[in-house]
Amino acid sequence: MIEHESRPAMKQLLLLSLMSILGGWGALYHPFWAVLLYYTLAVLRPQYLWKWALPIDIRWSLIAAAVLIASLFINAPKVLDRARFTLMSGLMTAYAFCLLMSCLMAYDPDMAQFWGLEYGKILLIAVIAAAVIDDLWQVRWLALMIMCVLGYIAFEINSLYFLNGRLDIFHYGYGGLDNNGAGLMLAIGVPLAGAFALSDAKLWQRSAAAFIGALLMHAVLMSYSRGAMLSAAVGVLWLLIHHKPRRHAIAALLAVSLIVSVMAGKEIRERLLSTMNYTQDASAQSRLDSWSAASEMIWDSPLLGHGIRNSNQFSRNYGADTYGRTIHNLYLQIGADTGLPAMTLYAAMIVTAFVQLRRGRHLCQNFIDDQPRHQVKDTVIAQMPQVIRGLEGSVLTFSFGAMFLSMEVFELSWLLLTMAGLVPAVAASHIRDLLKDQEREPATVAPKPRPHWNAPPMPNLRLPNAPREVPWS
Repeated sequence: MIEHESRPAMKQLLLLSLMSILGGWGALYHPFWAVLLYYTLAVLRPQYLWKWALPIDIRWSLIAAAVLIASLFINAPKVLDRARFTLMSGLMTAYAFCLLMSCLMAYDPDMAQFWGLEYGKILLIAVIAAAVIDDLWQVRWLALMIMCVLGYIAFEINSLYFLNGRLDIFHYGYGGLDNNGAGLMLAIGVPLAGAFALSDAKLWQRSAAAFIGALLMHAVLMSYSRGAMLSAAVGVLWLLIHHKPRRHAIAALLAVSLIVSVMAGKEIRERLLSTMNYTQDASAQSRLDSWSAASEMIWDSPLLGHGIRNSNQFSRNYGADTYGRTIHNLYLQIGADTGLPAMTLYAAMIVTAFVQLRRGRHLCQNFIDDQPRHQVKDTVIAQMPQVIRGLEGSVLTFSFGAMFLSMEVFELSWLLLTMAGLVPAVAASHIRDLLKDQEREPATVAPKPRPHWNAPPMPNLRLPNAPREVPWS
């Protein structure tokens, strides 16, 4: 994003410093707070958003990662006692092995090593996070963080547009991503905002989530990315189709349609509708050519691929329009770079995410249905079915948008996969703790029923051997 005009502003530096101090303080008691700090900075990317206001070039994510590693050593007994190795962690480990082998056999080792290091950092933190997160409220906090941080980025993008007339997300992208990648990143937050807006939270919380959702949708439209627009629409439709009661879903759909029609100008509508004429669109045709080239590359080197991000150097030879053309399809990119086993493992992670989210949502919903409403109202588990539905929408948004972009090292997507893999385990653990608390509570004695205030008077019954009352003379 383009730099703002130079002016003395230290509040961003103070905010990041305060966040790091509080995260480090909390990490002394539980490593989750270091995980939350790390992913907050990884999503926010302050070195791009506030570059104009940060006088010192500090790698904030590296600081958070160091805090996380230190917290693991400090809390090692607790972490080892409650750590769990999920199916998602196993798939990530196997995927990392495929990456390592592909990196060793790459055509261009330097290129493969550069991307391999990025992969290694992301997968290491993801596996650590899977071992550290041990309760349901932590998943909810991470979901809130994603929504709020993406909402703030959307607020900055919208303020630049409405106050200064600048369309930075289209011209410059965001956080090292082009307009397509930045648009997809913001689209991931739309289903989460919708889920919180449709939940049973307090009115002001639902209103804030709806406002964030509107900011995110407008920012996605301003990216002019057709893939991001379609991905956001798919995520919102998934959320509304499964929402009950249906009348609320219909009302929300009408409201979203009205808002989008007002937000989207003529140019945006023409950009979105141009997807129907893909045969005459040069950008769409270049993607089709690169997909065809990737398919041929996969079959030429099916086991280990050509090396991580090495396929770009061969794409022109297989029919792409220019030299160095990116595949623009995450699944085909992984297959061409790392081989069919790695592509199969990545697809298995996406499927596992949906299956595990569904299992966790059913666990929470069945427990809520079996309990009196007053016992679960305003508790963490009461909102989790809708929050998990929002996570499903976010995973669907990314997995759909990944068909048009190559974003293997997009850290937010790995966070979503990690959370999805943990949901059933932490939900079951949370429910067990709740049931144990209920068993420890003393049994309450039901009060004796009292006669209604207008009930007829009780008859004056006399015992058989009771003395007869003597009337006053």
